[in-house]
Amino acid sequence: MTPRYPGAVWMPVGQDLGANNGPVSFSWHEAVTTGSKEAIAGWVNQENSCHGFVAQYGDCAQYKDFDRVAYGVLNGNSKGVCTWETWDDLLPATNRSPDGSHGPNDFPWDAGQCERIADIIAWANHVLGIPIHFMRATNEPGHAPHRLGVPSAGGNVDIGFGPDTWTSHPGKECCGDLRVLQLRDHIIPRAAALAAGMRNGSITTLPTGDVDLATALQRGGGTPLEDTLSAAEVKQINDHIDQAFAALAASKATQYGASRLIDNRYGLTDVVQAVAHKLNAIPPVAKK
Repeated sequence: MTPRYPGAVWMPVGQDLGANNGPVSFSWHEAVTTGSKEAIAGWVNQENSCHGFVAQYGDCAQYKDFDRVAYGVLNGNSKGVCTWETWDDLLPATNRSPDGSHGPNDFPWDAGQCERIADIIAWANHVLGIPIHFMRATNEPGHAPHRLGVPSAGGNVDIGFGPDTWTSHPGKECCGDLRVLQLRDHIIPRAAALAAGMRNGSITTLPTGDVDLATALQRGGGTPLEDTLSAAEVKQINDHIDQAFAALAASKATQYGASRLIDNRYGLTDVVQAVAHKLNAIPPVAKK
């Protein structure tokens, strides 16, 4: 049996739809929900729509084994692509929050969700062998927002498309702009640091339930990407990470070749691990 993520409550629901030829990669979605993991279990029981769900504050459930099909990514369902849905505080009827203050593109994952997702990605690398890599194509291993397989995806963060189509609904934002930036620029590097600790035995996965940030962030050092960050502040973090990689690439250019280092930015190489361990040296973003 394919190992299950230990930080999730195991809630088996839905039908066994057969093997998915994986797991190879994880696709990250937003569920358009204000509900809990129990509420999502009811949806998965009817629609077989995902493997797991990260709720508000990082609470987590797994509904299907990662080597089985879920109907979350259309043409990727039988290609080893696993679907993770996440809480986004949106109402299906309006695609807005209950108070109308935000939609899909202007609301990030909360800090507990960020740490949980990083923990899942690190565990999946350590145990399942899935690379800590921000995918540039749907047919490569790693991690990607659902929108990588959404034709004419909404939002302002262009990450490309395909070649596989992951939805029958073109134009979806899933997941929203700020979450795409969080996954690429904060969560992936954080996961690399956590995976290094998991391999050497100094770090264990998060327990089930809401994430206790004070305890969780002691693992390998880390700073939460707070839910109050604006798009401009997320971009500032991104710029600092770019600068860190460029500096490290220049320092090792003669040994590896700068272009190779930058090309491998999101892979779990020795360079990426080194940068992940140095993230605490990045100047903090000034809070409003």
